[in-house]
Amino acid sequence: MTLPASGPLTLGQVAAELGIGLPLSLGDTRVRALAGVASGPISLGQLRGKSGATPLSATARDDFGSANTQYGPGTVSCSPSITAGGGTGTITYLWEFTSNPDGCTLAGSAGATCVVSHSYTKNAVGTANVTLRCTVRDGAGGVVVRNGISAGLEWAGTP
Repeated sequence: MTLPASGPLTLGQVAAELGIGLPLSLGDTRVRALAGVASGPISLGQLRGKSGATPLSATARDDFGSANTQYGPGTVSCSPSITAGGGTGTITYLWEFTSNPDGCTLAGSAGATCVVSHSYTKNAVGTANVTLRCTVRDGAGGVVVRNGISAGLEWAGTP
């Protein structure tokens, strides 16, 4: 929520915006930080249109996986992830391939971590490299898109 840009404004609204209780004074360090006034006189007017919410942020982590194929067929996988911070309300995620030349599979595309996988046969040798995008949304309509997330896979057998 953002404080009103016009009309009545109360310390109760400021407290709610900051997620703290009353009593509260204009000189409180949290109120000063919200207003952007480090010292000196401060008024309710300096809080108009301000928001105590921390903007949504997202940091991506690439991942890599490998497998030994000498024991038979299987699947190799890795789990790239997103760490979201700030935002308001429920955080949602949507993972998508932006490049998938090796035919990998994507699972868990609605979570903070997805799984990229590729099947192999016994004693097969190969690699797969994909690029992903993750769109992170919060309950207040904030959106962060992280492109260029890498996932690499390799598989080989040892005779």
